[in-house]
Amino acid sequence: MREKQRYLVYEVLSKNKISTIKIKKELNEGLYSYLGILGLSQANVNFVDQYSNQGIILTNSKYMHHVKAALTLIANIDDIPVIINVKKVSGMLNKARETLK
Repeated sequence: MREKQRYLVYEVLSKNKISTIKIKKELNEGLYSYLGILGLSQANVNFVDQYSNQGIILTNSKYMHHVKAALTLIANIDDIPVIINVKKVSGMLNKARETLK
């Protein structure tokens, strides 16, 4: 049976501009430190879209709350204080992309 997927639309709030490569790297490290190897593989986390300070993450619906918690625990990116806000959770990619506009 196919597992259900959810798209998390997130926004990184900071005073300084941070490159998308650093954001993605820190998000990966934060998810790894919170979920571990097993949890990360079970959550099946994939980065779908990445814009300047916003993006979409694809995850398994059973681990959606774990991924949201891991994102909120990230406090610094490249020694710059940040707040990561999950704006929307959607089951359809088109609806998630509408939130980014």
